[in-house]
Amino acid sequence: RPHDSIDPIIVASQIVTALQSIASRQTNPHDQVVVSVTQFHAGDTWNVIPCTALLRGTVRTFRQEVQDATETSRGQIVNGVSAACGAGGGSAFSGGRLAGGARRLDTRAGPGPALLD
Repeated sequence: RPHDSIDPIIVASQIVTALQSIASRQTNPHDQVVVSVTQFHAGDTWNVIPCTALLRGTVRTFRQEVQDATETSRGQIVNGVSAACGAGGGSAFSGGRLAGGARRLDTRAGPGPALLD
């Protein structure tokens, strides 16, 4: 009954698109920020809607204020899109600050509570 499900691939796809607005619409053009989604994992077969989707990527900035604002925006986007789709969702910056101001981003979307590594 796919029509009764919450498809985490649809939810995660909308999150990927919305994350791009952080750089293009929420950050001053004089402040540099790059939000990259570099991994998208969901399911392991061709005929079953998966339970969760996992997005991973990085956020790169030069200023702590921009990093903090990006982290806030990222959380609002993940939670807002997930809620609008009736899905659970969560996101976290994991690990410490990486070279060049980059931080790793893990996000999961699915019908239930998010489980982050």
